[in-house]
Amino acid sequence: MIKILIKSFLWILTIGLILALAAFLWLKSLWKEAIREDDLNSLITEVQNSDPLPPDFLETVEKVYPGFFEKNAFGYALHAFFSDEEQEICPCLRLTRTQAFTKKRLYKRSPGMTNIEESSIYWEVEKRLDQKACFTFYVRQMDFYRHGIGFDAASRSLFHLPLEDLNQRQQLELLVLAKHPVVFDKTRHPAVFEKEVQKLESRLGSRD
Repeated sequence: MIKILIKSFLWILTIGLILALAAFLWLKSLWKEAIREDDLNSLITEVQNSDPLPPDFLETVEKVYPGFFEKNAFGYALHAFFSDEEQEICPCLRLTRTQAFTKKRLYKRSPGMTNIEESSIYWEVEKRLDQKACFTFYVRQMDFYRHGIGFDAASRSLFHLPLEDLNQRQQLELLVLAKHPVVFDKTRHPAVFEKEVQKLESRLGSRD
């Protein structure tokens, strides 16, 4: 009796694993049904050709968001589940969302994509690009409203300086503005903006 139960359990387990693997492989390839491959390839090329951010700026990002450029989708999910520490949205996921929903360049059918399709596209983007490349392209294309498009324009609007000449405090201010250009508008919401900058400054101090 025990042998029969063990054998049945192993059969069920094997079938379950096979079905799970099949579902995973299907999900990984679902992006081909959700988007135009030419559009995805075009986006990947644009990201790869984007001008790099200043090295010291990227270093500041890594200090306030440890592991920001190293974690993949699974790593971000684990962090969100096990840690209360605030983290930014995964760069490649944010890139996927903004390109798909804001510019609508990745739509293949209306009215839009499901969460499952979005995840499939994100995994394909992450397979082809690293998080640092996604972040660089994203912030260079981001709409900062009255401060222009991209970090370079925002830097000149706010500080009258090119991005590479910013000090660390100014870099942090740009990172805060990038969270939400309206909510963290320095002129309209100075107290909220300053509180968020100080939060990032405290992270720098705790890791020096």
